[in-house]
Parts: sequence; C-alpha cells; structure tokens
Amino acid sequence: MTLLDHLTEVYSQSKPQPKKCKVEMELDRTNASDKERQALDGMLAITAYSPVRPGAIFVNTTALAQALRSAGLDVSDKTLERHRKKQCICFKSGAKE
Repeated sequence: MTLLDHLTEVYSQSKPQPKKCKVEMELDRTNASDKERQALDGMLAITAYSPVRPGAIFVNTTALAQALRSAGLDVSDKTLERHRKKQCICFKSGAKE
C-alpha cells in the first residue's frame, strides 16, 4: 500500500468538522427557545472584564454550566468557558458572531 493509499483511506474515514460547539449542539438538541438562547447569550456576554453596565451582573461560568446541566444540557465548565471567550468552533467557523 502506498502513502497515497493510506492518506486516501484516512481521508475517507474522516468526519467533517462540526460548525457548532457542544454548547450550541446541546441547545439545538434540547430545542431551546430563542428567548432562552438570548438569555444565555446575554449572560455569557457579561464577563469579569466587561465594562460595567447598569444592572449587569456577572455570573461565573461554573454556575452557568451547573444551571445548564440541571436543565438537561450535557455541557462542561471548560466547554462553556471556551464558548464564552469566543474560542470555540462556533466563532472560528463564523456560525456565530
């Protein structure tokens, strides 16, 4: 078997990369409403380093992840943190801005 044969085999067995991270996939899986998504996006937008906005309260990522898990979403603290920092595939792929 040649190198090209091996590379072709590996390529044929590869799966396309998702355009969404686990947070978005879990929101899809649980049929989260637009209102629920907007609420989560709003909470994720407020970081410890955000400019202070009247009425804005920072909720840490661990507490948010626990709330999501309580609601039936399978999301880890680290995955939610990457999503919050816009370092996940959602933002890299342009699926989310």
